[in-house]
Amino acid sequence: MNKYTILAKYKNDVFDADAEKIKRDIFDLGIKKTIFVQIAHLYEVSSGINSDKIKNICDNLLIDPLIQQPFIDADPSKNCSTVEVYYKTGVTDSVAETIKIGINDIGIKEPVSVRTGKKYYFGGSLSKQELKKISEKVLSNTVIQDYKIVEDGG
Repeated sequence: MNKYTILAKYKNDVFDADAEKIKRDIFDLGIKKTIFVQIAHLYEVSSGINSDKIKNICDNLLIDPLIQQPFIDADPSKNCSTVEVYYKTGVTDSVAETIKIGINDIGIKEPVSVRTGKKYYFGGSLSKQELKKISEKVLSNTVIQDYKIVEDGG
């Protein structure tokens, strides 16, 4: 069984309204620092399928090639803190269920497991306590979601 991690990131010249909203929400929390925020959709796909089929899934289901670029088992961002947010085990991930249907619809019949989330990138000087506050108050609903903070690791 292969496990692929796919990031769908906005291209550098594309305005990300969601990232701008998060910056405003962070400011409203009382964190009045100049920071950079970027968001990537995060997909974990586990299956016996090969990397060519994963590329097909990326190109035909997971990204909009006009505004996004995929990264399969790679993350080009460095020198920033990140927060990954996923649904907790047992919570229905309806986007993942829809992706599984889409994978079947594009002709890939092997069984797959899909998990979706978001990865948030922060540039600037945020402390671990500030990242925790942002994660719990802005990025996740801790009743149904888990988050993982990685400081300055990208």
